[in-house]
Parts: sequence; structure tokens; C-alpha cells
Amino acid sequence: MSSRKTLVTLLSSIVLVSPFLTTATQAQGNPTYCTWITPNDLRSTNGTPLRSVDQIIQQDRANVHKFGNPDRDQVDPIFTSYEKRLALAEAVRRSDVSPGVRNAILNGNATVCVYFYGNTVDIVQ
Repeated sequence: MSSRKTLVTLLSSIVLVSPFLTTATQAQGNPTYCTWITPNDLRSTNGTPLRSVDQIIQQDRANVHKFGNPDRDQVDPIFTSYEKRLALAEAVRRSDVSPGVRNAILNGNATVCVYFYGNTVDIVQ
């Protein structure tokens, strides 16, 4: 086999396998933050019950950055503004959150770690 053909084969293999390598290793690094989802996170600022994971995760970060961190959650340097928390909620909506993690968040009283990748997230217990 010529060296050019070997190089093309090698590069083709890398291109085909690399998306799977990225997906498999993303949640193995350091999380963006870890947090405790409490009853404080299950209601909006005006007291309305929140019914979706993206809303609860967004409210949790608002409680940290805007409302004095009542649950003493881990502070992150990213979600300091409403716009950035909205981007987080949108990333949660685009992501596949496991049923077990989803239920734990919706029921409150769960500790989760969030890995934020810009357009998507991984949320693990």
C-alpha cells in the first residue's frame, strides 16, 4: 500500500471516529459547576412553579448569581447574566437528559453536575 493511500485511510478513520471520541469523553472532564437542586430552584422569581428541567437549571443559576446564593451552591464564572442563563436553558432543551436525572431535578433535592459545551449540556448525578 502506498504511503499516500495509507495516509488517506488513516485520515478517513480519524474523521469517522472523532465525533464518538468527543462525545464519550465530554462528561469525563471537570464539570462547569455542580449544584444542589432545592425547593428554592423549583419556583420562578415571582413564585410560579417551574415544570421543566431547563427552567429549573436556569433558576438555580439565577439564585446563585442574582439572589444571593441561598443554597450555597457552587459559583460558576459563566452564567452571571440573564442572557447567559437563557443560553444555558436553551442548551438544556437541546440536550438529552436521562430520565433518572430529569426526574431528580423535577422533584428537587438532587445534586447534579452540569457540563456546558455551548450548544448542549450533559447533566449527571
